[in-house]
Amino acid sequence: MLNNKEKLEILGSIINSKEFANSKLKCDLLQYLVECSIDENVPKETTIAIELYNRDKNFNPSEDSIVRSNIHKLRNKLQYYYQNEGKSEKIRLTIPKGRYEVEFKEKNLFKKQLKQFLLLREKIFFHHYIYLTFTLLLLIAVIIILNTKSDIKNIDDPIWNDIVTNNFPIKLVFGDYFTFKEFEQDSDYGREIRDDRINSYKELEKYRITKKERKIHSTDLSMLPHHTYKNLIDILPILYNAHNRVEGIRSSLLTWEDIKSNNIIYFGKFLNLRILNYYTSKLNIQHPPETQLLNILNNAGDTIKTFLRTRSTKTSTIQESNDYYNRDYALISKLPGPNGNFIIIFAGIGHISLVETVDMFTSQSGLQYIEEQMLNKFDSLPLYFEMLVEISGFKRTGVSRKVVYFDAIDPSLMLNFKDVGKE
Repeated sequence: MLNNKEKLEILGSIINSKEFANSKLKCDLLQYLVECSIDENVPKETTIAIELYNRDKNFNPSEDSIVRSNIHKLRNKLQYYYQNEGKSEKIRLTIPKGRYEVEFKEKNLFKKQLKQFLLLREKIFFHHYIYLTFTLLLLIAVIIILNTKSDIKNIDDPIWNDIVTNNFPIKLVFGDYFTFKEFEQDSDYGREIRDDRINSYKELEKYRITKKERKIHSTDLSMLPHHTYKNLIDILPILYNAHNRVEGIRSSLLTWEDIKSNNIIYFGKFLNLRILNYYTSKLNIQHPPETQLLNILNNAGDTIKTFLRTRSTKTSTIQESNDYYNRDYALISKLPGPNGNFIIIFAGIGHISLVETVDMFTSQSGLQYIEEQMLNKFDSLPLYFEMLVEISGFKRTGVSRKVVYFDAIDPSLMLNFKDVGKE
């Protein structure tokens, strides 16, 4: 715990930095919040508006966003400060999302906590298709229990920092495959079936009508694709510091209530996005259903560029060769949630894109490359963005990966949550 003198010293270092030199309004706001912290007082938005911005007692936050706007700008400015001048600071001042107070956090606390939960990628093997939440929870337990050597991910990154430092729990959403059962006539023997064309109970009912001669039944089982365990191994070290409130859920079970009250991180194919299609439908990167295409649209909705997933196979047999060439694509997007939370989507056409892009976004070299691509287009890292990554390799092993499209997202154009949530 820091004493008041130490808190004021940290405040002084920030205010006297080059980043804050010409930002009197932001310095005043930061000083106000630190003084409130010293007084053990968490100010309300109305209080800040009246005391700091000279608004009258009739101030209405729904009509005047001055406090929220300046808190947002201050939070971003602190982020840039700790990326540059303050990157060696051991104690960092943060402003959690959705709150008007400051917190002082030790930079390496995450790494200290994580040492007792080290991971070993090479020693984890699972069947390509993993059933249900029970197996998912078992997988998480195995990963945490293994006490062996692995890379420790860096939590001090602007892309991830918002998610692991705000006050929302995290839901890892895995795009599960819908399955159903078909029984043999006059027999209790049945088989589990996965059909990419049937991805919900509604679609199953339509299919059942066309196949009346078959004994088709719904089931509460679903399949998790083989990349799930790899995604978990990559992402859990980053998220472990997020108040220990990290849960897994299948996309088929995700609700609007979940989206409103959690940070959401989705891993899976486009066809399994389900309720999250609401968000991806508003992006410039679009995947037409039942195709191997990804289109880039302009603001008028016209296609300006198209990317095609390609897979070479043996022509002499139905089976694929063991070393077939694979060029795949994945959408990665960081979006605004409805209540100041975040939604991150990793959506691919094939498996290789999901394995490689999650690894890319959770490694030091990958994040450095991504941020360089962003800064080539913008002066600073955008808070919300959409990105298309091309993965080339053989079978399910990536050899190269590159960003082929990137743009910032205007949150005001992205979301009107009042129109959804009633489904």
